[in-house]
Amino acid sequence: MRLLPYTLAPLLSLPLASTSSPTSSASSSSSLNSPLTGRFLHLTDLHPDPYYSTNSPESSSCHTPSSSFDFSQSSFSPSPLSIDPSDRLAGYYGLPLSTCDSPPSLINATLSFLSENFKDQLDFIVWTGDNARHDIDESLPRTAAEIQELNKFVAEGIRRAFGRKVKVVASLGNNDVWPHNIMFPGREPPLSHLLFVCQSTLTDKFSVYSD
Repeated sequence: MRLLPYTLAPLLSLPLASTSSPTSSASSSSSLNSPLTGRFLHLTDLHPDPYYSTNSPESSSCHTPSSSFDFSQSSFSPSPLSIDPSDRLAGYYGLPLSTCDSPPSLINATLSFLSENFKDQLDFIVWTGDNARHDIDESLPRTAAEIQELNKFVAEGIRRAFGRKVKVVASLGNNDVWPHNIMFPGREPPLSHLLFVCQSTLTDKFSVYSD
């Protein structure tokens, strides 16, 4: 996550998606004529982990055997676990310098801070993906359905933090597809779902790139 100043020239040449709709064109023209703040936000590699559990050991990827996450309530249901006293324990906001991914509590707190301090001070957001956890726990393999839920979780968090007026330029991360690091020909369900989530939930000014 980065909050950076930028020069005005690159913004004016930014290749946002064009449309033939007169209404959309008028809206885009109005947006370009609005005052510029000289700031944009870069969101990347949030990696929310629905199985992250506070006080779980680092050696278990900060998971407990039957932890679960309720996306609608942003709450956890951890189960007891016998822990090696020498193992580092997961904190409420994460475990620095570990292989553990991010607890949703950290992402919610980060977006809340950004909303309170920068909501109306951004010209656009660059969102470069990796919205799903890493596939590092063999006992809890990732699924396509989970990746879709995590993409939705992050998109809805951005919408709540910044509203629907700010422009968003997005790209996929290698963990936003299933299996990770692999792109098959055609419209894969996770990709189609992410596009739907972004267009319907995230913003009125979501830019889509295609060949």
